[in-house]
Amino acid sequence: PNTLYDGYSIQQILEDTADNDQALSEQFTVTDEPSGLHVGDLPWLGCILRRFPALTDQQKVLPVASLLAEGPDGRCVAQLMADAYAGGDLQAWVRRYVALTLSVHLRLWLDYGIALESNQQNSMLVHSPGQALRLLFKDNDAPRLWPARLCSRLPSVAATVARLRDQRILVDNETPLLQMFTTITLQLNLAVILEGLSARGLGQITDWYQLLRGELLKVLDQLDGEGIDT
Repeated sequence: PNTLYDGYSIQQILEDTADNDQALSEQFTVTDEPSGLHVGDLPWLGCILRRFPALTDQQKVLPVASLLAEGPDGRCVAQLMADAYAGGDLQAWVRRYVALTLSVHLRLWLDYGIALESNQQNSMLVHSPGQALRLLFKDNDAPRLWPARLCSRLPSVAATVARLRDQRILVDNETPLLQMFTTITLQLNLAVILEGLSARGLGQITDWYQLLRGELLKVLDQLDGEGIDT
């Protein structure tokens, strides 16, 4: 049951963070999860009501977990997205996804002390005509937060941080943030996709990792230029 309450608290923290940071506000949004039910402390008897942002028929939302799935014509979903939104250029579309993912998660970690457990199921991509690709996060109940960094950067969230029930969320040094970023973002959401594309014969893995490395350095350079300690 704690996850029902903590998930909503993290939603509020992410919304406040995005409201305070134009770069983040343009790059991600979250589902609305203020409502749920549970019976006592029973871990198996409860539910959550999750509301997605209002979308038009022209927008497409897909979980990262679907990118390697086979589409109707035998090609993977990533190829279909490249056809629809990058003129058929798979590398260009993948670069866009990699850059967005790194930009959001590195800024959250290094500037705000937030590392999300936004795995392939909890991370979704939002395509909107004429707009940049965005991330949509759901089920945000198990991140790692460094309150000293977060609350010094954004004092308004201190009361929300104090309401968190699962104390495993709260950390007091850089290492757990690094571990979460590496395990979830870098490995599951990026490396697994690149390895899967290579396994399908869609590019050499060394080329994909070179792309990943280049985008990583690019984001770090940008954050450095803003005075964020990388």
